[in-house]
Amino acid sequence: MGLAHSHGDDRSSSDLERDVLNWFTPLPPARNGIADYASMLLREIARHTPCACYCEDALAEAPPDVEVRDPVQAFRHLGPHSRILHHVGNNRGHVFVLNALRRFGGVTSLHDLSLLYVNELDAAKPDALFGRMKTSSPALGDVYARHWRDNNFKTSANYVLFDMVDEILDTSDHVIVHSDFARKKLIATYGAGAGEKLTVIPHFAKPIPAASSRQARLELGLDPATPLILTSGFATNAKRFDWLIAAVADLRREGRAFRWIHAGEERPAEYPLSKEIQAHSDLSEVCTVTGYLSEDKLDRYIAAADIVVNLRFPSVGESSGTLARAFSAGRCCVVSDTAAYSEIPRDTVVHIPLFDSSPALRIALDALLSDRALRETFGRRARQYARTTLSIESIAQRYLAVVEHAQRSSRSKRQPIGAVNALSERGENAAPTVVEWTVDDHIPALSSLIKPPAADFQGVFWFTSADHFAKVMGDSPATVTRLSSPEVEIKAIGFSGSMDASRIGLRIAGYIHR
Repeated sequence: MGLAHSHGDDRSSSDLERDVLNWFTPLPPARNGIADYASMLLREIARHTPCACYCEDALAEAPPDVEVRDPVQAFRHLGPHSRILHHVGNNRGHVFVLNALRRFGGVTSLHDLSLLYVNELDAAKPDALFGRMKTSSPALGDVYARHWRDNNFKTSANYVLFDMVDEILDTSDHVIVHSDFARKKLIATYGAGAGEKLTVIPHFAKPIPAASSRQARLELGLDPATPLILTSGFATNAKRFDWLIAAVADLRREGRAFRWIHAGEERPAEYPLSKEIQAHSDLSEVCTVTGYLSEDKLDRYIAAADIVVNLRFPSVGESSGTLARAFSAGRCCVVSDTAAYSEIPRDTVVHIPLFDSSPALRIALDALLSDRALRETFGRRARQYARTTLSIESIAQRYLAVVEHAQRSSRSKRQPIGAVNALSERGENAAPTVVEWTVDDHIPALSSLIKPPAADFQGVFWFTSADHFAKVMGDSPATVTRLSSPEVEIKAIGFSGSMDASRIGLRIAGYIHR
């Protein structure tokens, strides 16, 4: 399927291609919440500007008039002025997105604040990953990397201590995050300079077709008279099912009538939800785990619910698409009072404190189950929040504004922002060495340009043209040897264009060992 252009457009194909907004993201049918998010946002943005989507799955379900392209062939379409949007998450489906960002730059929508796992999946050479852990946190990285490398020992702490977001900040023209918590966390970690690249755009609320709770329950075969508590998504430890199980088990013993449905897939290795429910004989007859659901079926369950519970602890600032849908459906929602969830207006959701959480949750659920008017009050306010602040139309326009701003900015003026810069801003002597060299007939050895002691470095070698680059690299085979000498650890490599397109720059970032 080709890109849609207006009838009679006589511009050149290169001009038309320059107008395209190029997306790198998984799409449905991938079982990936970010794929669903990107698909809905792509449909809305494609109403305003031509789009193409690079996706590993050739059968990906793109909206009408959006061409699905092979990421391997992206170089045929992209140039220095292309508009590019990456959706980066922390799972296997985003490895190709991360590699595209490294190669082409662009705007990044950052859906996770810890990217160690996706980097782990991508690491062809584990030593490179261990080196980045050391750079990310010199005090801890050496110990944790050594345990991982030498003893194959790692813990969940790795994924908190070494977030790997510095690379996203370094290589992106601009970064979109979904909460002010995420923005503040990145600034606290990487320094005030990171804030210049960050824009907060909240998770949109998917419009859900109007349906009464009674209608949805009839379609699902559920008793319309029994109050329904709903949880959803992948069952993980962070969603604190232990708190919820303790709370609803108490309510059940006290004689409170309800039904609890988990509308989503289990991950027993992370949290054995069904097993934990079965351990409470008074719960097993009122609790159901559905397994993976289609989008439409999930919407039916949300519409059927009286109360949607969406807890998080610990949180890394993530947002929830299911929670936003519950807002659209006008459902009463219960959330943890932490991270991005704390930013939701107090009259829109019921916040549960992080201390004595299970007793507080029991009290809140008891009050909501017994008071329909109270549930409906929170539901009305949630729906209004979804239709205004979280409307997909306004979110799409904000995305486009960021992309347009980034395109106007010169990539040659981009300033790296990695963790070492933040250390410098906090008063430690850890600023990277910056080198810039206009190439004549050869590239000098990196080690000769950077004086002792050992240091992180960020540099760019300028060539007069792509032909000049090819000639230097071809005429001097020793060039590669000089760049990758034993004392040089290269962490990232890419290209930049000058503002007037008269030069091409070879960008290199890494560490010099002395």
